[in-house]
Amino acid sequence: MKRIHQNNDYLLVEGEVYAVGTSDGREFSQMIFTGRKQFNGKPMMTFKTLQTGKTLVVNPSFHTFSMQEDPHPLPEELESKVDVHIQNKIKGDHQWER
Repeated sequence: MKRIHQNNDYLLVEGEVYAVGTSDGREFSQMIFTGRKQFNGKPMMTFKTLQTGKTLVVNPSFHTFSMQEDPHPLPEELESKVDVHIQNKIKGDHQWER
């Protein structure tokens, strides 16, 4: 009896951020890959949004592409960077007046 070779090479890494495309032309960006689950006996890929944590479940049959992305800063991180930039600019403006 011949043993059947299954291709189990997983391309997506859990915890990494991806842009995910589906066969209907939709694109979901900044999605964290959380793993695989069975749904009605079919394997599904699960993702969570980086910003809100909402779950996306994709049937591999309708999966068109996944592209690894660098995570964008969260709004609170942007806010603190803007505050530091403004403070540095104010300090710089005061130095010019001297």
